[in-house]
Amino acid sequence: MTNITIQSRRFNLVTLRQSDVSDRYLRWINSSNNKYIDYTNQSRILADIQSYVAER
Repeated sequence: MTNITIQSRRFNLVTLRQSDVSDRYLRWINSSNNKYIDYTNQSRILADIQSYVAER
Protein backbone atom coordinates (compact mmCIF):
# COMPACT_ATOMS: atom_id res chain seq x y z
CA MET A 1 0.00 0.00 0.00
CA THR A 2 1.26 3.44 -0.90
CA ASN A 3 1.02 5.97 1.90
CA ILE A 4 -0.17 9.29 0.55
CA THR A 5 -0.46 12.53 2.51
CA ILE A 6 -1.98 15.74 1.22
CA GLN A 7 -1.69 18.72 3.55
CA SER A 8 -3.52 22.02 3.52
CA ARG A 9 -3.98 24.79 6.03
CA ARG A 10 -7.36 23.36 7.08
CA PHE A 11 -6.82 19.59 7.07
CA ASN A 12 -4.63 16.62 6.17
CA LEU A 13 -5.72 13.78 3.89
CA VAL A 14 -3.94 10.51 4.52
CA THR A 15 -4.20 6.98 3.18
CA LEU A 16 -6.81 5.04 5.13
CA ARG A 17 -5.29 2.11 7.02
CA GLN A 18 -7.02 -0.83 8.66
CA SER A 19 -5.95 0.52 12.05
CA ASP A 20 -8.02 3.66 11.29
CA VAL A 21 -11.24 1.63 11.01
CA SER A 22 -12.97 1.94 14.38
CA ASP A 23 -16.42 2.38 15.88
CA ARG A 24 -15.93 6.14 15.57
CA TYR A 25 -15.12 5.81 11.84
CA LEU A 26 -18.13 3.51 11.41
CA ARG A 27 -20.44 6.14 12.96
CA TRP A 28 -18.96 8.79 10.65
CA ILE A 29 -19.28 6.70 7.47
CA ASN A 30 -22.89 5.80 8.32
CA SER A 31 -23.83 9.41 9.11
CA SER A 32 -26.47 11.05 6.92
CA ASN A 33 -24.06 14.01 6.58
CA ASN A 34 -22.00 11.89 4.15
CA LYS A 35 -24.67 11.52 1.49
CA TYR A 36 -22.24 12.60 -1.26
CA ILE A 37 -19.71 9.84 -0.53
CA ASP A 38 -20.55 7.00 -2.91
CA TYR A 39 -19.59 4.25 -0.44
CA THR A 40 -22.21 5.46 2.04
CA ASN A 41 -25.21 4.63 -0.14
CA GLN A 42 -26.11 1.91 2.36
CA SER A 43 -25.53 1.28 6.05
CA ARG A 44 -22.22 -0.48 6.74
CA ILE A 45 -20.89 -2.66 9.52
CA LEU A 46 -17.32 -2.69 10.80
CA ALA A 47 -16.42 -5.90 8.92
CA ASP A 48 -17.59 -4.33 5.61
CA ILE A 49 -15.27 -1.38 6.05
CA GLN A 50 -12.34 -3.51 7.19
CA SER A 51 -12.69 -5.68 4.06
CA TYR A 52 -13.01 -2.61 1.84
CA VAL A 53 -9.82 -1.07 3.23
CA ALA A 54 -7.91 -4.38 3.03
CA GLU A 55 -8.79 -4.72 -0.67
CA ARG A 56 -7.44 -1.29 -1.49
